[in-house]
Amino acid sequence: MEAPKDISKKEETVDSVALEKDLELNSKSLKELIKQRSKLLLTKGLMKESFKALDVMERMFGNVEERRDIYIEYLISLQQVDDLIPYLSRTDITLKPEYIVQIKELMARHDKENKFSLTDPEMVKHIEFTRWVKENGGEIRKTKMLVYAKDYRGLHATANIEDGEEIVTIPYKLAVSSVNFENTEIGKKMTEQKTFNEKWTLFMYPIIFIMDELLNPKSFYQKWIDVIPHECTEHPMFFSPEEEKWLAGSSALDQLQIDKRLVESFYRKIEKVDPSFAKRHTMKRFLEYYFLLCSRFFGVHANNDKLTLLVPYADLINTGNTEDRNASWDFNSDTQEFQIKAVKPIKRDEVIQFSYGHNSNFTYFTYYGITLEYPEYDSFCYILKFNESVAHHKLKAELINQDLTMSKKTKFFHDFEKRMHSNRSFISKCRYYWYEGDPTLLYTSVRPEAEKSPNFKRTKRSILFKPTTASFEEKVLNNILKIAKESITRYTSTVEEDEKALKSPGLPYHHICSIRIVLGEKKSLRALIDMIENVLKLLNHETKNQARKHYASWKRKPIYKEYIEEDILSLDWKQPS
Repeated sequence: MEAPKDISKKEETVDSVALEKDLELNSKSLKELIKQRSKLLLTKGLMKESFKALDVMERMFGNVEERRDIYIEYLISLQQVDDLIPYLSRTDITLKPEYIVQIKELMARHDKENKFSLTDPEMVKHIEFTRWVKENGGEIRKTKMLVYAKDYRGLHATANIEDGEEIVTIPYKLAVSSVNFENTEIGKKMTEQKTFNEKWTLFMYPIIFIMDELLNPKSFYQKWIDVIPHECTEHPMFFSPEEEKWLAGSSALDQLQIDKRLVESFYRKIEKVDPSFAKRHTMKRFLEYYFLLCSRFFGVHANNDKLTLLVPYADLINTGNTEDRNASWDFNSDTQEFQIKAVKPIKRDEVIQFSYGHNSNFTYFTYYGITLEYPEYDSFCYILKFNESVAHHKLKAELINQDLTMSKKTKFFHDFEKRMHSNRSFISKCRYYWYEGDPTLLYTSVRPEAEKSPNFKRTKRSILFKPTTASFEEKVLNNILKIAKESITRYTSTVEEDEKALKSPGLPYHHICSIRIVLGEKKSLRALIDMIENVLKLLNHETKNQARKHYASWKRKPIYKEYIEEDILSLDWKQPS
């Protein structure tokens, strides 16, 4: 009888070969799946998640080259030149020829787009700064920095960005807030002595901290400090006497002097607590850094507290009109990160823009030292001076100083339709200013109603002093008209001459800004004069009925009709109607 066949070895051999082939196919599929997932995550800007997938691939298959190639392709697609340059000088790896060509093409494009070449010391500082941000946990997705000129930078999209997509993420540890200075010896002393009120503490503490870090050669923030502008020559606060002539007649000069006195008072307060501060920093330097840094603050709610943050890299993003804004910022207390997201689709190469708020060029210029070519509003600013010529001037000034919802300056905007409430507020403050009765009665009569407003605590336009009588309103308007007509004669050029001057080639940016300011003021004053003269025609009538009939005869209702219908035609007239 034949011995039974031993088939176990054959079957075992067949099974192992099949299993090996199966594993090889599955491994290739798994490896390809991980690669595709990693690329997809990178495309979406999710670098941390992508690197986790690549780590898995490297541990499973040990292929470092493929991991590197995926990352290099990603960097090339998003034009991240600063991350690609080091690969060209590495001797331990061999780059694919097509990568070398693509990287060199990106380098050539970089030098065309930027004011400085990649080897220029000014550009090297910015590249090292960007690396510092990334090395310390910052994530920069689908954007690149362009340096247009010394101290003038911006961010641009390197790929199409979707609405709601995260663009930049900066860890809280890289930002500077009042907390940084509070933990210093002098900071604790200032907090104890309440050197600044709550509002100004949020601004002054980070400024003092950064100024002292400038003197620290081992500062953690050194790479960031290297690229913060150190001069403020184009801000109107630091104009030469010749440059100030560009602003002849402008109320911006008055506002700048008020701001200067305020900042100088801050300097003296700091010096009182820390006498060595004046030895470390001059008054002029303090003024410069006040304006340089105040334009870079971000207001956030972080860790159940209201903070103003200085945030590296985020401070490169410039402003545009509100309708042009394509990005916004927020603070994520869960992840302890400052986040910038798209608020609308952004196309490749498009500039990333915030909005610094619904401001006129006057505010942009006196605060930030910039103007917009097409501002949302033009305005004329009038400073209320509470001197002896004003009835109850001390009490009026005291009431305004005590109330954070009021300000001693008031603005009239050229754009009635968008800023009618603000223009009524302009007249409202003038009523308060020229009111000859007890100002506390006028003040308390409107405050309870104003306090009901949800915006009462955070806006300076909450309180509106309603007109009392037609005769008083007429007096107020005549006073404003006199000021407006006097103001418009102080300028050394006309609206038409300003418009022509703006077309002149080669004007310095700060000269262009100055022309835009005086031009905007003149347009606002013209509109103000036109409005008051028309309203005074109504107030000149003997009775309210006559005024109403006159108003009804206007074929075209003015854009300030709200003021006429709600304030003027609701008044107690000189005689019964």
